[in-house]
Amino acid sequence: MTVPNSPPRVDPGAFRLALVGESPGLEEASWRRCRSGHYFAGEAWEDGRHFLRDYCPQCSSRDWVPAPTPFVGPSGRLLGALLHDLELPRERFFFGNVCQEMATGALLESPDYPPLVAGLAQLRTDLEAFRPNCVLLLGASALRAFHPGGWERGDKREFCVKITDWRGSIFAGRPELPWKCVAAFHPAHCLRQPEWTPMLRFDLERAVEEASSDKLELPERNIEMP
Repeated sequence: MTVPNSPPRVDPGAFRLALVGESPGLEEASWRRCRSGHYFAGEAWEDGRHFLRDYCPQCSSRDWVPAPTPFVGPSGRLLGALLHDLELPRERFFFGNVCQEMATGALLESPDYPPLVAGLAQLRTDLEAFRPNCVLLLGASALRAFHPGGWERGDKREFCVKITDWRGSIFAGRPELPWKCVAAFHPAHCLRQPEWTPMLRFDLERAVEEASSDKLELPERNIEMP
């Protein structure tokens, strides 16, 4: 199931922030809308168990249509809570993924992986239409896709650009994705390691500040050594 990128539902005005993750999860791919306008996940994991739902939990309707949407699962709920703390409605933001199909992290390590190639092409088209001032890159795969040196590997075949080194940093994306970027941990990682959540909150706040202008102003540092 392809999960299309989601533009903002209200006019963001001069404040233009895109949040880009890696690939959709089970709830995102199985998201549904019933005839009453309620949304629910057709598949999900709860307490380590996989379950299917063929009816709307709010009105019990079995008359529904597929409505795959990015960041509506556990990761999306964490992001929504952080945005709520900043008094920012989700409707103002662009949400998307570098790969619009469910994929493992190992598959996303190859820049030639066909769903990733197709996903990046679609993401570029959607971002050109949205015209973001800043893109918040959530997770290592999103960082690699945008960073100019993202696909380079070192002597041990490890990626030179790592999310642990680049989270919180501001940089310009590669020529084909030339937007101002801020890197951050993926919220799914924060759910597994809650101690990373404050860093995600900090990086989200930084991206929100950067979203008011498309100018890239990097700090100048002078280091004096005796």
